[in-house]
Amino acid sequence: MPGNIVASRQCSVGPNGYFRHGADHGPVTVALNFYRPILHPEQGPDLFPAHQCTYEIKYGADVVHTSSADGMDEVAALLAAMRNAVMDLEHRYLEEWDVFIPPEYLGDMRATESPGRGPVPRRGNAPTSWIAQHEVLWIDRHGVRTVGKIAIGSPEHVGGRDARCIVSMNAHRASHRVHGSSTLHALALALHYAGREVQSFIEGGGRVLHPTNGSDLGPLLEAMLSRDSGKLAEPYPPGGGDPGVPAKPWLVEMPVTWIVNGARVPGLIAVGVPELVPGGDGEATCPVALDGLQRNIAVHGEGAFHALLLAIKHIEARLRDATSEGMRVIFPGEDEDPESATESLLAIFRPFDAD
Repeated sequence: MPGNIVASRQCSVGPNGYFRHGADHGPVTVALNFYRPILHPEQGPDLFPAHQCTYEIKYGADVVHTSSADGMDEVAALLAAMRNAVMDLEHRYLEEWDVFIPPEYLGDMRATESPGRGPVPRRGNAPTSWIAQHEVLWIDRHGVRTVGKIAIGSPEHVGGRDARCIVSMNAHRASHRVHGSSTLHALALALHYAGREVQSFIEGGGRVLHPTNGSDLGPLLEAMLSRDSGKLAEPYPPGGGDPGVPAKPWLVEMPVTWIVNGARVPGLIAVGVPELVPGGDGEATCPVALDGLQRNIAVHGEGAFHALLLAIKHIEARLRDATSEGMRVIFPGEDEDPESATESLLAIFRPFDAD
């Protein structure tokens, strides 16, 4: 663990709802330990000084969970770590251990409002630009209601082709950097990470609803929680009209070479920034390019976040369909056989854990 423990909350728990503040008053001591925040190990010259705080959850003598949270300084990182630790404890472990800790006992840590939950400011204090976000109402398993958002930042290169993408689960989780082997990979993994966190929240007894009318989020939740590749999107607007999809600038781009019936065709996989439909009551479209396989289209969704999510699912579905029909791919400038390269491309969209 980095450094020393700078803060700790300990309580004693036991059968039949036994609870008491402090250690060693009952059968088992539960401890939330927070280590001194340190300068983020991925700190770069283009970032405002960002810090990371590691925390652990102990059940008796066993460390059952270790993670970390980011913040713009030591205080923000510590506050974000406190909030995350409480969410982890309440949503993952209390039911598993069959113990009771009063919600109000952790309320001061749960309610911390910290810049660490938002984007880490860049040099000059310009905040991260969210390319898509969706306002939500979080209701935890205790009935505590908090209005927040789910947001995705613009993927950025961090060295070579490697990239990262910031995800915010504002009012639920501290911002999290998701790393990938390309900007497309980082974006796909960031969307999966957001879906995994929402699923964990719901499985822990929480609900995620519309913030103004309390209605179910329907299509958005369905798309976020689905592990299927999805279906091909219909061009927007309906009826085959001009979707108005720009050729550039693209949010993420990946040059490829398609191999179709033995012929090599230069191609590009690209996704643009989602934009609201004028007069569309919150509807949005996200431009998608699969040059060499289809014309550019705009994927329609119920909001920018939904449109972006469906755009990624459309790309995966189109690639899997083409692959099943014999199409293969290689990456320009790389000496890789088509089968391996195709497998690598499809793996970008697989829902494995993002760390």
